Amino acid sequence: MSTNLEKKFGFFSKMFQFGIGNIFISLDFFVAFLVLILLFIDNHFNLKIFISIAEERNAYVQVILSASSILFALITTALSIILSFSTSNFIKFLKKKDMLDSVLFPFWLGNAIYLFTIILSIVYLLLEPATWIKIIPFLFMFIIFLFIYAIGITFSLLRTIIRIGEWIAQNDEDLA
Repeated sequence: MSTNLEKKFGFFSKMFQFGIGNIFISLDFFVAFLVLILLFIDNHFNLKIFISIAEERNAYVQVILSASSILFALITTALSIILSFSTSNFIKFLKKKDMLDSVLFPFWLGNAIYLFTIILSIVYLLLEPATWIKIIPFLFMFIIFLFIYAIGITFSLLRTIIRIGEWIAQNDEDLA
């Protein structure tokens, strides 16, 4: 049973406040989706332009699992540092300018995608290839798509962190 507070501050509530278009109509999503389409075409027509050997895919998924886990932790740490160094006046300033969700939600979204990538990578590595032969290539493609998208979001987070620094520098007097 969810409360009104959970509904107001839940992931999906914040996602709709942030804007679905901001998530799916972005360069990072477009690039990741383009790679997904190329991987699908490669798999469907058996072109073997990309990774086609199962053992190689396993190695890539293991690397993606490790990288996603590290980047998940780094994003959480970055957000914690930003919030701990930000004054309550800065948070109030962002809220007053109706910018708080647009600053904080990308961190949550990035970590959600990394978490989903981690879970799918673990599932991928645990599946018995002979039993799941039809699903494994598509799961691999989706893991690649999510990882590329998450990397794009991580790069966007750098821009957000720089903007936070600029806002604080420009509005230092307004924050006091």
